[in-house]
Amino acid sequence: MKVIYSRMAQGRKREYQIITKIVSADGNKYVLKEAACAEAKQHVENTFHNESVIEPVYGNYLLCGQWVEERLVTPFIEGMTLGGRLREQLGEQDGEEKAGALLRQWRELIIGDEKNICQFVPTEEFKAVFGEADDLTGVDATAVSNFDCSAENIFFLQNDEIKIIDYEWVFPFAIPVEMSFYRVLKAFFECNQGLADWKKLLELAGIAENNCARYDRLIEFFAEYISVDKRKNVNYALLGRKFKAGKILERNKEAFLYRFPYDLVPEGREIVLYGAGRVGEDFYKLIRMTEYCQITAWVDKSAALYRRQGLPVSEPGEILHGSYNYILIAVYQENVAEEIKNELTAAGVSPSKIVWEKPRLL
Repeated sequence: MKVIYSRMAQGRKREYQIITKIVSADGNKYVLKEAACAEAKQHVENTFHNESVIEPVYGNYLLCGQWVEERLVTPFIEGMTLGGRLREQLGEQDGEEKAGALLRQWRELIIGDEKNICQFVPTEEFKAVFGEADDLTGVDATAVSNFDCSAENIFFLQNDEIKIIDYEWVFPFAIPVEMSFYRVLKAFFECNQGLADWKKLLELAGIAENNCARYDRLIEFFAEYISVDKRKNVNYALLGRKFKAGKILERNKEAFLYRFPYDLVPEGREIVLYGAGRVGEDFYKLIRMTEYCQITAWVDKSAALYRRQGLPVSEPGEILHGSYNYILIAVYQENVAEEIKNELTAAGVSPSKIVWEKPRLL
């Protein structure tokens, strides 16, 4: 068996820390989910049992796995994801209507069988995971709820057959449909900024903007539920973001001077790194070694000088031709950072996408 890909969910409480692997064996590929520690064994087993919980709702959409030697083993499938189709439509000048149809289909897939629709009543089980939600009483909800029916977990196969994968966060209690949809829609937007305006995406999805704050509150409660051990006062999300970088720094103590601003850049996002001096070089090396996020461009006004040193640095104008979620300004002086920010905004870059903080020494 050859491991093609492996990722550990470090940013969670120990009882939810799992390892996901893509492996090849006997000419086939499989997805393996296994516990990263003894405390997480029950969670992996629960994920397997969630298949039987969601099966009456999803029917043929279900992708069944097997329980083998305390691991969940599922066939690896390939095809266009709903996220891929949505990106195609949002990238077309006249794709708004088709994008709206995809969003409606996404919502229907979250619901599954129409018999799964019920009226929401905030149960004690719901409150334990998401907090208080009395203001949502009576709205449409799913009796059995897949809270992670993301755009990348929905696959269209060659014959247009649909499969929904990953049942880690299936709950046997009611969750408002729009709340579940809002969570995955926002995750899609954050990973694909620049494709669509957030307000327009909400409009196409049929989600009222004045409901967003209440959904954000409930989703944040969920994030703390899986990542914060209140008894030990440990935030595993924070530890997880820094764990891999910490290992890199420990092995290369002499190579780095400045710490990376994790609070400014969420994990997995596309960024433009602006600045190739000592701060920028430290950030660039750390990102490349940890794969914390994806650098789509590394720019500096003195790009020619840095290229002569063998560094892959481009002119700042390259920003206008690429994709990114954030532009991270990697300079030490605040006045220089402000000058760069003013130049970027004057060129049409949204201020919300430009981030900087005073670099801190390790």
